[in-house]
Amino acid sequence: FEDNAHALPATYRTLGERFDILVGPFLTDCWKDYFQMLELGRYRLCFAVSRNHRLASRERLSIKDLYGETVAVVNGGKNTVIDEVRSEMKNHPKIRIKDVPRLFDLDVFNRCEESNAVLLTLETWADVHPSLVTIPSDLQLTIPYGLLYPMHPSGEVSQFLGIINEWRSSQGHSVITRPGK
Repeated sequence: FEDNAHALPATYRTLGERFDILVGPFLTDCWKDYFQMLELGRYRLCFAVSRNHRLASRERLSIKDLYGETVAVVNGGKNTVIDEVRSEMKNHPKIRIKDVPRLFDLDVFNRCEESNAVLLTLETWADVHPSLVTIPSDLQLTIPYGLLYPMHPSGEVSQFLGIINEWRSSQGHSVITRPGK
């Protein structure tokens, strides 16, 4: 499937027709009526900058480190965690927020690198762009990731999810299903 910000919403809305399960982050509450998620873990929020950016050598970034910077924040749908970060940055007038009106895709990473902006991103995408450095933040916020599956999964998908849940339980992991259950 096309993994870009324009095609991905249709892929999520039709989950179960062409694809039984996708693995990924749960980035928007707008799609919670189209699929469920078995949470497998959480990704930390980070910031990505060009390798030539003044912050590129930092080991960790705080909100105050972003003073004087333009921070690109993806605004492709309602996400409580991303909205919380956006609200916090709005309390700091020395930070310019640039809303990116789509989801994360390669174009977003390219534009961040070309414009020398700071991008709010996830730790899982640390190596997605060779010209960007991903730096952990001191934000104690995370985004869930896991198995995205249809609201009404087939018997085979339900059986697979049951096996995953059984294994998680045997390993001492909590069994979490979102957003529909």
